[in-house]
Amino acid sequence: QREVVIKEGPCKIGVCGEEAACKDFRNNTHTCVCTHDSRPPTARGTCPRKIVPVDPGRIPNVQPPSNKQSPSSLNSTVPIVSPINLKHSLLMAERYAPNPQYSACSGTGVPLLRKETLKFINEIGEGCFGKVYK
Repeated sequence: QREVVIKEGPCKIGVCGEEAACKDFRNNTHTCVCTHDSRPPTARGTCPRKIVPVDPGRIPNVQPPSNKQSPSSLNSTVPIVSPINLKHSLLMAERYAPNPQYSACSGTGVPLLRKETLKFINEIGEGCFGKVYK
């Protein structure tokens, strides 16, 4: 059984033991909590954990409970799915707000270099689109 214990004074190193952490309150009090689940420690000051064993073991075969129902009492509601026309229903201009920070690309294109102005020092290799030069 774990119970919250409020202690007088501020948090200090080691006041909650080696496994728990100290949590301060504004009225000059504190409490101890386990760091892995935020629950209070046991009366002995320990924080019990579920430890995974080092050796892999068998996974227990858990069978879900069988909820047998008779077919005569099977009543369910099935939603009906129907296609809609996006041109006339969801994407109308009055149904969305444009992004004010978005602007179209500017007209500054990539400058074209003439082949005569380039100087190839040496061939590095060949890529997907042709030879690669330095």
